[in-house]
Amino acid sequence: MLYAAVSFGQFTITKDGVEVTDGQQFVYSTANTEADDLQLVITNNSSKPINLYMKCYEMVGTNGSQFLNCFFQCIMGIRLNEELGPLGLDAGASTNEGAVHFHNEDSQASYIKYSLKIYEEGQEEDALKFHYIYDLSSGVDDLAQNTTSVFPNPATDFFKISSPEFKASEYSVTDLSGRVVLQGHCGENSQINTKNMSKGLYFVNIKFDDTNVVETHKLIVK
Repeated sequence: MLYAAVSFGQFTITKDGVEVTDGQQFVYSTANTEADDLQLVITNNSSKPINLYMKCYEMVGTNGSQFLNCFFQCIMGIRLNEELGPLGLDAGASTNEGAVHFHNEDSQASYIKYSLKIYEEGQEEDALKFHYIYDLSSGVDDLAQNTTSVFPNPATDFFKISSPEFKASEYSVTDLSGRVVLQGHCGENSQINTKNMSKGLYFVNIKFDDTNVVETHKLIVK
């Protein structure tokens, strides 16, 4: 099961039930609102209410005007080093699924990077940092430039995850609503059963054991 999480101070952040590690990269190859939507769940592990804040501390290839960030509220556009918040969480409470999410709406650029950090009030030096990356070269349509591939695609009975440089990894499969329908560990060319999955479009999120990179791939089940 992939329900471990990492704690920074009094709070925990997860994506699809998978731990978010400091410095983790989330890489997308499309500006489609559903496909490139990074959804996070934040939990207050303490016995007291806390206030959380967020900043974008670095941008590459963009001025931030077409980045939708939903943290304490949904705002189109983000400014460098502007503090957003507070996001208040009662003791033991979590944000609702889909409440905290981010996505890029600029489809003209070939590479964009947003470096973000979330931290407790007065504890910015202990922030959890992560990177939202839009990179056309990482798309499943260009497998030659991608370290990982998902095939056959479309899939009928199964699909495999081929990751020649990384023999062990974790994966989760989500539907268009963000619901996790499959998850587990996989190795080189692992075969994953899709017979019990409904026909449609899914997203395969792959996390490698020895890196902070999470790659997201589209998968069609027929």
